[in-house]
Amino acid sequence: MPPKSSVHSRPPNTVPVSDSRVRRGTGYEMEPVRTGLQKLLVGILNHFPPEQVPLEAWPFVCGKQVSRRTQALNFAGGILRVEVPDAAWRAQLQELSGRYLAGLNQYSAKAVESIEFVLAAGARPEQAQQRQPQATSKSERAVKQRQAGTSGKSSNNRKGNGGNKSKRK
Repeated sequence: MPPKSSVHSRPPNTVPVSDSRVRRGTGYEMEPVRTGLQKLLVGILNHFPPEQVPLEAWPFVCGKQVSRRTQALNFAGGILRVEVPDAAWRAQLQELSGRYLAGLNQYSAKAVESIEFVLAAGARPEQAQQRQPQATSKSERAVKQRQAGTSGKSSNNRKGNGGNKSKRK
C-alpha cells in the first residue's frame, strides 16, 4: 500500500509552517493561508525603502476593485496621497479611511497618519453633489416630500383632523 499523501491530509486553506504555536493534531503544524500570504507580503515589502512601502501596500490594503480605480501617488510627512476618479469616490473612500490606515500601518515601518484622496486630472468636483441618494422607503420619501413642500395631501386633510382619516363617524 502506497504511503498516504500529505497534501490530502491537510485541512483546507492551510499551509505547513515551522511555528510551534499553531494548530496541532494532524501531524502537521498549520496556519491559515491568509496568515501565510500576509507574511509573504511583509517579506516583499521589506525590500522597499520605508517611504515607498505605503505606496506598494495600497493595492493590497484597499483590494482589487478599489485599486483598479485609484492610484497611490506619494507618501510624505505621514500622509499618503491617493488619486481617485471623482468626488463620489473620494467621499466613499474617505469614510473607509480608518480601515485603510489600520491596514497600511500593519505593513509600514513609517506611520501613515492620514490619507488624502485627490481628484484625478479632469475629474469634476461637483459630481458628488449631483448624485443624491434616492429615498428607498415610503417613510423616507414622505419626509423628503414634506421638506420640499409637496406632501400631496388634499386640502381637506390639512384643515381639521390633521390628515387622520380614522376619526370619521
